[in-house]
This record gives sequence, C-alpha cells and structure tokens, in this order.
Amino acid sequence: MFRYFSRLSEKFDLPVYPVVVFSYNSPKTPEPNVYEVAFPNKVVLQFKYDVI
Repeated sequence: MFRYFSRLSEKFDLPVYPVVVFSYNSPKTPEPNVYEVAFPNKVVLQFKYDVI
C-alpha cells in the first residue's frame, strides 16, 4: 500500500488519499490499516490508510 501511495504521489505530484478496498464480504482475520517501519528505539515511518 505504501509503495503504491509513494509512487503515485511522486509521479503525479498530487495529493493521494490512501484507501484499500477488499473484495470479500468479511475478512477471516482483521486487516491492518497501518504500515510501520521501526527500530527498537524509534519509529521512522508510520503510514495509515482506510480499509473499506
């Protein structure tokens, strides 16, 4: 999700609203709505998106 967001943002130089649409009625497990890169002492990236 983050890769699509960053590539679209860079390519078109426009704001991108991050959203993911799943094609099933109900998930077997809860889907995450965040992508995070972290080290033991610091979060360097936290990307949040809406799940529909």
